[in-house]
Amino acid sequence: MRVFAIFLLAAGAFLARADEAQDRKKIGQALDALKNAQRRGDLKAIAALFTTDSDLRTTAGCIVRGPAAIARALVPEGVWTEVTPPRLDIESVRFPVPGVALVAAVEVQYGSIILKRARPVAILLKKENNAWRIEAYRVAGERVPRAPLEPLSP
Repeated sequence: MRVFAIFLLAAGAFLARADEAQDRKKIGQALDALKNAQRRGDLKAIAALFTTDSDLRTTAGCIVRGPAAIARALVPEGVWTEVTPPRLDIESVRFPVPGVALVAAVEVQYGSIILKRARPVAILLKKENNAWRIEAYRVAGERVPRAPLEPLSP
């Protein structure tokens, strides 16, 4: 009986890891779809990646609610801009509870005036109907360097 219980626990752990790997793959696909839609300026595609009660908090403290409003906030207006579309570099994916994922990423942009802007981003995703959709998107201020800056020599 004890051997059977250990076998069931091992099988459950193996299946959970397989599910997590599949979830990580689907989350990566959803975030790739977000990046591609932002690059194309496709508001409908961006809105489809967010839940109906989702929200976005920007660096300026602005809160935007709902998929359509978030899509408009994530796509810059105008024909010409001096900065590139944001590139999202994923640093980690964590699953605090089943069906919820927390992604830590960095949003990077380049431009002639800003050179490079890198801001930390936290993305909360929720699994709905076997698809991962964005529930909350948080953009922080300028990124703090990982290593302390060396003082200027006199």
